[in-house]
Amino acid sequence: MNSTDRTIHTPELENQASNGFERTISEAELNAGRVKRDDGNWAAQETKAAIKLHCRIGSVKCIAGDWYIQENGIWVPRSKDEFRAVALEVLPPNWRTHQHAVQVINRLESEQQVSLSMFCGAARFDPDGAVLLAVQNGTLKISPNEVTLLQTDPGHNFTAALPIAWDEEAPMQLFGQVLTDTLPDNNDRECLLDVLATALIPDCRYEAALVCQGEAGTGKSTVIAPVAAIFGSSSAYLSMADICHPSGYKLAMLNHKLINLATELNTLEMEDTGLFKQLVSGEAFTTRNIYGRPFQMKSSATLVFLANSLPRFKYGTAAEARRLRFIRFSNQVTSPDVKLKERVALDAPGLFVELVYRAQALLAGRPLYEPGQFGQETLQRFAVSNDPVGSFVSRVCVLGPEYQCAKTLIGDAFTDFRVQYGISDRLDESLFFRQLYERFPSVRSKRIRDDDDSRIYVLSGITLQGLENLHPVLPPRPH
Repeated sequence: MNSTDRTIHTPELENQASNGFERTISEAELNAGRVKRDDGNWAAQETKAAIKLHCRIGSVKCIAGDWYIQENGIWVPRSKDEFRAVALEVLPPNWRTHQHAVQVINRLESEQQVSLSMFCGAARFDPDGAVLLAVQNGTLKISPNEVTLLQTDPGHNFTAALPIAWDEEAPMQLFGQVLTDTLPDNNDRECLLDVLATALIPDCRYEAALVCQGEAGTGKSTVIAPVAAIFGSSSAYLSMADICHPSGYKLAMLNHKLINLATELNTLEMEDTGLFKQLVSGEAFTTRNIYGRPFQMKSSATLVFLANSLPRFKYGTAAEARRLRFIRFSNQVTSPDVKLKERVALDAPGLFVELVYRAQALLAGRPLYEPGQFGQETLQRFAVSNDPVGSFVSRVCVLGPEYQCAKTLIGDAFTDFRVQYGISDRLDESLFFRQLYERFPSVRSKRIRDDDDSRIYVLSGITLQGLENLHPVLPPRPH
């Protein structure tokens, strides 16, 4: 063998599968002499040490420098530094140095490289479109027709499992009572549970994010307590400000997560909502860890926010309102029980069963429940505060190339609208018209002559509802 050849050529070591380099020799067989010995050749020593290290560790896959060790059917993320001592131990004494140990680890890492797309988190679809969900006692298969508990298969390539076991008989009496007390409207309860159930379906087909809005002491965090217990490490905790930040650094934390639980929605005004809309819709985006390389990912995490006040987007449109479901918590707790949250969290197994069967119904084609009266009213308030110009046009005006209306009439109508909905007077008439032209390019200002041959400003492409048949709509004449 040439001294520069870094591979021991045996039939057992030449077979490489597409999902990684597979060992077909045990450490005992290696020590017994199945592989040719060459104690003076570092390449041979490196190869034998890598085989021994692999035998000690067990099944391992790597993506760049990230290691995944198979434990009970789950590919658990581990640090390769954990195995430095093992790498030193498998080396012969005369080769036992830190540098050689690192080279052995790197050799095994190179052999076990797989594609980034190979792994998922705790959920994936099978070829038939059923959801496979890793739980503590196996893999739960959720299809439109049945829910089945299967044995966990390493071939599913889960990198996490929910910290909860499937128990179809698990109760949730306390959670059910607390949910009814905090949300008297049945539609609100149904909507909340439906959106939470979408977290078990690893795509964004419903484009629904949940905002639980209410004052402190209305039970929001108590209701969410068992949700955190269900999802465990498959949860992220990014605020709306983190999600909308233009750097996008923290978005990598959503990779392979099923749900994002923001315990308090940041009340700062967000300027850019593009990333928020991409996340809720399941679109691809580029992100990276700090000091890491950029990579492209899609997130299927269901976004849940607990908020004392409504979110604010500086350049909001109807797109944000369409993706948000508002649940209004308005029942103030008069005698708080400091242990209630802990006791409600114990109902996580029962709530998990409820969410699984809701996910099954959604997979079968049932639409999401809509929020109740309070939720609908909150959505309307948010739509106006988030996009006052767009809301004014949709509720008060009519667009069309055949229309034109006096500019003063449009301005007066918006002033009345602003007062009616409590919109800040910082959105004065000048700013209103500037945003109107930007949002609706077909609306333009021009000057025409009225019946008295006076020149007045009108807006073409728009008029007020109820005045569509007047061409043009002019301001009333002074007496």
